[in-house]
Amino acid sequence: MKVIEGGFGKPEEEELRASASETCQAMSDMLTEMEEEEVYTDPECVVILAWKGVPALIGNNVEDLNRIAVLLDFAKADVLGAIAVQEAEETGIYGDDDDDTVH
Repeated sequence: MKVIEGGFGKPEEEELRASASETCQAMSDMLTEMEEEEVYTDPECVVILAWKGVPALIGNNVEDLNRIAVLLDFAKADVLGAIAVQEAEETGIYGDDDDDTVH
């Protein structure tokens, strides 16, 4: 017998999710600390705020629009890589044994 738990609307998870302002503030705090410690490397940034049904708000400190597209491509590749690693770990493809014949 299969048991399916409720919570399909996931209200508990949404309560745990950080707000957009909290996320942006945390990144701002991190950069402020880096500047104060003089480990600031003058990063380029692109911030996208998206609402349902309206155009996105895009803020950046990048001079060239082509560079924005490149940064977004880099970010997409990083996210896809993180998804692949997570799925591989969940499926057990990275097993504990050292059998290099497993593909």
